[in-house]
Amino acid sequence: MTNRLTSLSVVVLLLGGASPAAQAPARAAMPAHVSPAERTVVRVNGVGLTERDLRREMEELFPYYRIHGGRVPAAAEPEIRQKAFDRLVLSELLYQEAQRRKLQISPVAVEARIEKVRRQFPSPAAFENAIQEQFGSQAEFHRQVRRTLLVETLWEQEVVRPSRVTEVQARRFYKQNSKRYMRPESVWLQTITFQFPEGATESERRFARNRAEEVLPQAQAAKTFEAFGALAERFSSDDWRVMRGDHGWVHRGTLEPELELAFRTKPGEISGIVASHAGFHILRVNGYRPETLLRYEEARAAVRKSYEDERLQKRRQQFEQELRSKSRIEKP
Repeated sequence: MTNRLTSLSVVVLLLGGASPAAQAPARAAMPAHVSPAERTVVRVNGVGLTERDLRREMEELFPYYRIHGGRVPAAAEPEIRQKAFDRLVLSELLYQEAQRRKLQISPVAVEARIEKVRRQFPSPAAFENAIQEQFGSQAEFHRQVRRTLLVETLWEQEVVRPSRVTEVQARRFYKQNSKRYMRPESVWLQTITFQFPEGATESERRFARNRAEEVLPQAQAAKTFEAFGALAERFSSDDWRVMRGDHGWVHRGTLEPELELAFRTKPGEISGIVASHAGFHILRVNGYRPETLLRYEEARAAVRKSYEDERLQKRRQQFEQELRSKSRIEKP
């Protein structure tokens, strides 16, 4: 289950609520005239979930679903549909478990969530139209908001809260996984680039080279970041021009092979002309950092996030398996 169960966005709430069909036991038979959208795709402990519910989940997984007229790319549809199906089943399992435990949501909490949704619309009329389109009535919308809050509450209790880590646990994880928190060797790089087009002729390459040779003495005379940046802004022909040639801190192995020369250039030095498949470059290195183990204080936020994410994923799988093991999930 995604983070929408811990911090459900208001837009998703409007677009992703289960249909009224998901709230009542499935009927024994479906009339022949029932629309494809109302066809039951799965029953969870006797509760029928429809094609409409499944399509809403698919819309969350594939944001451009509506733009493409309710379709997803044919090659991706089986995978997206299966993921949406699994999410739909899990959401229903969570809701039923919350009901079984008799979890309570206060009217105040429901109204607060509704108000949060309402504020996303430009006018009361737009809000009412969305309610009618997505839920059919205010009463059904209120039921769906309450359902969402029940699922969020259970998810918080059973998955999110047990996954949180203490400071002691985080420090232990850091020590056991210190290789994850190595800051790679890096340089602070600026460039002036003279591009030539793909498939360039010898004449085009020569022109770019000549331009680089003309600017090189000025670059070598530039003693500061600002002075070199002014040249990059004036002469560069690549997109870094608008950044005054400033690439920021770049890690070894992330540059084009020819530009790895930067790691053999001392801070404050200007390279000669460096040729690559795309053009000719003049490099300035403004700083150098060796590979270093980040101190715990520097890595603390990343450590806690990594460890809590791992624990949350594990607990999510465990809890889902617990729910599935005591449930009846049937495809028609």
